[in-house]
Amino acid sequence: LGFYNRAFMLVNLPIEYLSGSFSKVLFPAFSKIQQEEERLRSVYLSSISVVVYVILSIALGMVAAADSIVLVLLGKGWEEAIPILRLLAIAAGINFLSHYGGIICEAKARLKNKFILQLSYLILITVGLYLTREKGVVTMAGVLVVAQLIRHSGYLFVVKNILKIDQNSYTRAY
Repeated sequence: LGFYNRAFMLVNLPIEYLSGSFSKVLFPAFSKIQQEEERLRSVYLSSISVVVYVILSIALGMVAAADSIVLVLLGKGWEEAIPILRLLAIAAGINFLSHYGGIICEAKARLKNKFILQLSYLILITVGLYLTREKGVVTMAGVLVVAQLIRHSGYLFVVKNILKIDQNSYTRAY
């Protein structure tokens, strides 16, 4: 668990600071223009493009540089954290993309959608971690990646319906 904890901290601190900054600006902006559907859709898609560019670039950079990150910041003896860091970097990038779907649900007062997605995610994580409890921490980190992908797919579907986004617009944003 120590390896998991250190990998988690290395991944989440930089991404959390950047994403938190975006969130503090986007929620009030989305809420303010919630009745202007075309404008909200445009701002959301632009925001997703920026988040994908910045956050996923950092996450994928951490995947590629995991060896160096762990050895430089944690030192020898922490090598077992490298595969965990790689998986958690992917999970963190996906998580923060999902976060913006949650902001849309809040801004448009679709809290039931968000609640269902979050509850489903919690159940999926719980079941996944229970089923892989004897397979090791790396496998459990993989469960987190899969659960994040499933939840993100749910948010894509919900936001697509809320904002009436066509698939081409979504594809261009990503």
